[in-house]
Amino acid sequence: MTKLSDLQQQAHAATPVPASVKVSSEWTDTDMWTVLRVLKGAGISPNELPRYIAVAEQYKLKHGSLSGWLPNGGSSAQAIYREHFKRDQASRKQARQELEAMGHRSIWPTYRNVKEMLLEAHERAFDAKEDRPSGRDILRGLHPDKDVVVTFAKRVPKKHTRRALGELQDHPTSKRLDKQCMRTARDISSIVGSTMAGSVAELYMRADVAKRLEQQDELAQQVAKLQAQVCELQALTAASEKRHEVTEAGGHWHDVAKRMRADGASYGTIATATGQKPDTVKKFIQRLPK
Repeated sequence: MTKLSDLQQQAHAATPVPASVKVSSEWTDTDMWTVLRVLKGAGISPNELPRYIAVAEQYKLKHGSLSGWLPNGGSSAQAIYREHFKRDQASRKQARQELEAMGHRSIWPTYRNVKEMLLEAHERAFDAKEDRPSGRDILRGLHPDKDVVVTFAKRVPKKHTRRALGELQDHPTSKRLDKQCMRTARDISSIVGSTMAGSVAELYMRADVAKRLEQQDELAQQVAKLQAQVCELQALTAASEKRHEVTEAGGHWHDVAKRMRADGASYGTIATATGQKPDTVKKFIQRLPK
């Protein structure tokens, strides 16, 4: 006699099974072990086994197995999720078998496929919008099979996309995006979480923003350069006006410089008063006889 039989006999001896409870022929030793294990997990004595057999049997008849069964008649959220997950798995498996039977084959992009597409997208990201190819256009150029293009465009190969972006971090496009803070971890996540065709669109969108930011930086540099030129012109204008004032007064700036130097004026003060450069004033004063 097996241990299971001993346990069953002990359980029935401790608590007689009601005459109304009849175990169907579909009930197996494995089912009995399952009920015992669940009872133990719930803190219920194995001696209570007979009273739960009928409930467990009804559950199995309804659901096909004892997966998710609980002594109190309820079912945990995890058990419900597990049950539906198994159904989904079985459904997908059946679908794959039927597709294989009709000669259909599943198409999944490899890392090389993803890398080739993203490399081309990086090469064209900063081209004019009307000139650069979309994700599907790139795939069409890489794969002549229309079914491959359509399937790849909808796939979301996160692992391959993240790896490819990591290897392309030194690409000129990546560096331009980095400089404008358009290749942050959040940006990478948005690209990685998209379909193959969508990842190209996400990359292009960030390239467009980076291009506008670059144009703004260039414009700011031009404005700063113009401001410096304006300041220089204003200084030259002021110096020219001073020279005209000296000339209109009927004298030469040399005379003014000598007079101011004799009064103890500095080179800078003399230069401002005469409209000359400080270095020009300094050289003139130094040439004067002591």
